[in-house]
Amino acid sequence: MTPQTLFQIASNTKLFTAVAVGMLVDGGKLDWDKPIRQFVPSIQFYNDDLNNTVTMRDMLSHRTGITRHDLIWYKADLSRKDLFLRLKYLEPVSPLRQTYLYNNLMYTASGYVIESVSGQTWEDFVRERIFKPLEMNATVFTVQEMKKNPDHAVPYQEKRDSTDLMQIPYYEDTAGMAPCGAIISSIEDMSRWLGLDQTPWSERRLESRTRGKKADQDARSKVGSDRVAQTRPSHPLSDFVSEYEHPAYGILKIGLKDDQLQFDFHNIRLPLSHYHYDRFDTPDDELWGKWSVSFSTSPQGDVSTAVMSLDEAAVTFTRKVDAGLLDPRE
Repeated sequence: MTPQTLFQIASNTKLFTAVAVGMLVDGGKLDWDKPIRQFVPSIQFYNDDLNNTVTMRDMLSHRTGITRHDLIWYKADLSRKDLFLRLKYLEPVSPLRQTYLYNNLMYTASGYVIESVSGQTWEDFVRERIFKPLEMNATVFTVQEMKKNPDHAVPYQEKRDSTDLMQIPYYEDTAGMAPCGAIISSIEDMSRWLGLDQTPWSERRLESRTRGKKADQDARSKVGSDRVAQTRPSHPLSDFVSEYEHPAYGILKIGLKDDQLQFDFHNIRLPLSHYHYDRFDTPDDELWGKWSVSFSTSPQGDVSTAVMSLDEAAVTFTRKVDAGLLDPRE
């Protein structure tokens, strides 16, 4: 590692987005405390109260009352505009300005706001107004750009129950959510952005990581304690096979291979095993973690919905109607 080594700076990107918004506030094109719809009429939240009230300060301060909903964008091939248009489906879990709820999507939306009022993409605006004046010449927005510089970081993580290292893939699906976490920079470039006293980050992170690994190990040792023994699914496995849809989270695909259900969500593909009743779980994958899907039936007894716990809330996916049933010629 050198002072020029490029790293994905993740959510430190949010600081650049907030400063970019501040520049537009200074220029009179936005306001911190007036409803954002006065400046960007196309923005829509879950209800009229939010539409008429939410400000840029609310969006950047994580106080809209809307929780994070990260699995809408994670590994999903969605544009910034696509994500912006899905804000209207996100029901608040707390009143506006009453609590802190971290929300990446509000920063993605803020990036789209910057584009809407400035006429420049978020990337062009940040590059022209921040990077160039500070001579942050090595700082880029994509892994593809980063790899052109031979001095770049390669990601590894420890295996769960040991200190053995394994290389993990870069997270590259950053185009849509770039304003909340896509900037790639170096110590040298970041020192032009911010010159603070040194902090013992290695010691702090080691302590935090060791504590986290122990907590993860303890949690996994308790998995299955709520399992009800000797239950069976209410339907043959083939009856669960379909695509299930949520307007914000997209498509959950359930397939069948070798008499085992298959999970496919945002291109995360894992087998599903029966847990109890109509709940099925994936293995606790080293990279993608564990996923649970609980199915429900309609009054007619057909499998109609699939429920997953995502982003601290239960999300219901509705079974899509088979295309053949919509075709009057069938």
